[in-house]
Amino acid sequence: DDADRNTIAEHENRPTLFESVEKWLERLPFTESTGSNFTFWDEYRKAVEALYERDRARLVESNDLDEANIQPQLKQIEASLRSFDAILNEEEYNQLLESGARRLSFKATRAALFIMLYRDYPLLNMPFQFLTALTEFDEKLSIWRYRHAQMVSRMIGSKIGTGGSTGHDYLVRASMQHKVFSDITSMSSYLIARKELPELPDDIQGGLHFAYNQS
Repeated sequence: DDADRNTIAEHENRPTLFESVEKWLERLPFTESTGSNFTFWDEYRKAVEALYERDRARLVESNDLDEANIQPQLKQIEASLRSFDAILNEEEYNQLLESGARRLSFKATRAALFIMLYRDYPLLNMPFQFLTALTEFDEKLSIWRYRHAQMVSRMIGSKIGTGGSTGHDYLVRASMQHKVFSDITSMSSYLIARKELPELPDDIQGGLHFAYNQS
């Protein structure tokens, strides 16, 4: 009835969960120090480059591998290093946004990565759990879609689906492709070992701990 239609229209005009998460991430502080020239992303770039430079040196100096085995691995290192440009270079990232390969804004994506890298700090632990819950939400939707595809396969085989799709094959592809928070799931590609992480200045570390005020 009209009341139900109005309720649906009202909710459709509100910010989506995705939009709300994006705006929340964009507000994240902590990446720049007020007491020094520290900028986290500059230090993160140095840490990533140093990490892959060590990997490259170990390969070149290895006595256990011949040239035929070394070259493909060196190319893989270069490809991995280039993949970090999406996080480190806003222009590169915006190209991914335009192509549809990414949905979250550049600023929100960086914030999500920062939360995951420093999730052990008290103030970031709950945001990390929230981001994890979003990825689990996507996983459960994918599982539901896959089970739906299997049910369709049992019921109609390879016939055309009721919506005009190719039935089972279309649904299997959809279960892999259609995710709401795939940008957050892909953050694992940019995680580095904790011992390699840039050390945060005292003012940033202080802001990431809970403060107790006796007054």
